[in-house]
Parts: sequence; structure tokens; C-alpha cells
Amino acid sequence: MAKLAFSSGSGMNTQTVGVSLVFDQIKLSFGDAYQLEIDRLELPAGRITALLGPSGCGKSTLLNLAAGYLSGQSGVVYHDGTPLQGPASRTALLFQQRNLFPWMTAEKNLAFALENQGLKAQLAQEKARDYLKRVGLQAYAKHYPDELSGGMQQRVGLARALAVRPRLFLMDEPFSALDSYTRQQMYAHILTAWEELQATFLIVTHDIEDALALAHQVIVMRRHPEPGISQSFQLADERPGVLSLAQQQEITQTIYQVMKTL
Repeated sequence: MAKLAFSSGSGMNTQTVGVSLVFDQIKLSFGDAYQLEIDRLELPAGRITALLGPSGCGKSTLLNLAAGYLSGQSGVVYHDGTPLQGPASRTALLFQQRNLFPWMTAEKNLAFALENQGLKAQLAQEKARDYLKRVGLQAYAKHYPDELSGGMQQRVGLARALAVRPRLFLMDEPFSALDSYTRQQMYAHILTAWEELQATFLIVTHDIEDALALAHQVIVMRRHPEPGISQSFQLADERPGVLSLAQQQEITQTIYQVMKTL
């Protein structure tokens, strides 16, 4: 593993509520065309990990293994030292597609998720408004998804995921359809949420910028000779996203050279 001695600031909440993840001796095949092999990968609780790599290298597959939606032909995924059997509890997912209910307002989309967690309707509505305020959308609580921009819809999706206070937050290309300004907003919202929740985040992306802005560590995955892990880079010990411009340029160049060989 490549370790970069970058300072990451201080002052974060030291309480960890995120789940620790271990992928041990994973082998997963999809016919003859594709398989994923991981000897061992450990993701500490309460950290943000970014998965980088070309299409077909197994990034989204790894995300689904972490969620418990897939299982390998061999090997085990551990959550807090316990083998995962079926969908993981207190897990939130955010995808490139917004997946909002089009017949519900922004507020109702959040309240519905909270009611499914057992909250009474009135309390769910109050919390829905609070979380929309956190992502700057309180003025759009009564708007339907088709009345919102793509970036706004993604922020509603983020608020809905955060409202259930997950221990594990999985993101699959959540920024790929967003403009640069909206991306920066999302980065800020996610880091604020991480500081509050101290959840474990696993983010799939093709973009090195996403990884540098958000992650404690970056895992570069390969497609050949078989999908798996190529290299890992440690970026931050405490709060991520505070690298200097020179540090960003250094790690970007290093990761780019690795990805050129994949």
C-alpha cells in the first residue's frame, strides 16, 4: 500500500458509530466473462474510502457485496467482525440515478423513509424538513422531483439517506451527472454529514477529484488480468479533503500513472 504522509487537520468528533468492513478471500464469478477476486481488504469504521478504476473492474460489485446484496462463491464479508448474511442493517445507498418517488414531494420522500424506520408521521415530517434545511432545500419541501434540477434531486436523495442515520453509506457514481459547482456543494454536505454521523462511507467514482475531496483512503481497482485491487493510497488520518494544491497534484499524478497501466 502506498502511504502518503499528508496532514488532515483536527477537531473532529472522535466517537465512531460506523461499521468496520472486511472482505476476506472473496471470489465472485459472472459466467466466463467476469470475476472478482479479493484476498483481503479491511475498511476501518468511521472512514471514507473511495474506489477508483476503469469500467468492469468490480467497483460496483464490491459495493453490492458490502451492502449484502451479493455474496461470493467463496469468502466472507464481515461487518464489525460478524459474517454478513443478507442485506446489511442501517445502510444507506446513493446512486447516480436519483430514485425519488415522482408522486411524492421532496418532504414526503424523506418522511416516507423515516416512517419506514418506525417514526410517527408528524415527527417524520419534522425531521424531513430539518434534513432538507441541512442541504439548503427547505424552500423546495413541497416541490415534486420533476420540479427540481438534477443537482437538487441528488441533494434530496442525500438528505433522505442521511435522515435514517446510517452506519454504512454506500455511493455509486453519485456526482457523475452534476456540474462542478453542485459537486462542490455535495462534497461539503457529505463531509458535514460524516463529521456528525461518523459513519463508514464507501464511494465508487471514476473521478480522482471526487476521491481527493472526500476520502481518507483511495483504493485503485484493476480490470486485468482479473478484476481486483491494484493499489491503495492513504490520504488522511482525520478529516479528509484538506490536501494542499501541491499534495493534490502529487497524488493525482501518482494515481494517474497507476491507472494508465490497468
